[in-house]
Amino acid sequence: MNRFRFRALSALLLVLLAAPGLARADLHPQDHDGWSIGFGVGGGTAGVSLNGLGSSNREGGAIGSFRVGYPITPQVSIAMEGTAWTKEENGTTLTFDATTFGVAVFPAEGLVLRGGLGFGSTTVAEKEGNVTLSSTESGFGAHLGAGYDFRVARTFAIGPQVDFGYTTFSGGNANWIGAALNFNWYFVKRK
Repeated sequence: MNRFRFRALSALLLVLLAAPGLARADLHPQDHDGWSIGFGVGGGTAGVSLNGLGSSNREGGAIGSFRVGYPITPQVSIAMEGTAWTKEENGTTLTFDATTFGVAVFPAEGLVLRGGLGFGSTTVAEKEGNVTLSSTESGFGAHLGAGYDFRVARTFAIGPQVDFGYTTFSGGNANWIGAALNFNWYFVKRK
């Protein structure tokens, strides 16, 4: 896992150093007038709070996200987003995720703020030989994110994002926070 974190942070640093030169606003303006789709990969920590029993220590794991949006104004898009945190240890995989419906706001050149409410789930999968046993419980889910899009082409952007996710389950809740490298495609109209 440490090697994964090092690679993710190295890639993020490389993008932050290289992208300003590639993402000239005069070449690739931040247009938001059509459908958008994107995903992100990274790492972060998650914690669990059990009703009446306290909270767990935070654990490191992988984070992923997926999004689809459509603009209602040039600065605001409605969006469906999914974000998840997962960790595998000793044959057991724990996953928290949230699928939300909300908005993406573009208040300044390249800056994007995301948020939504929806459904969450907690899944525990345990591998025993060739058989995997899993249990999933659904609940409420929420997501907040803030990032920056470096337009490296007219319809493609890459950049960092910080995500916060939350889900409930019977007897408690889980939350995760992490950093991801996002890849976004904007299907902008020809001018």
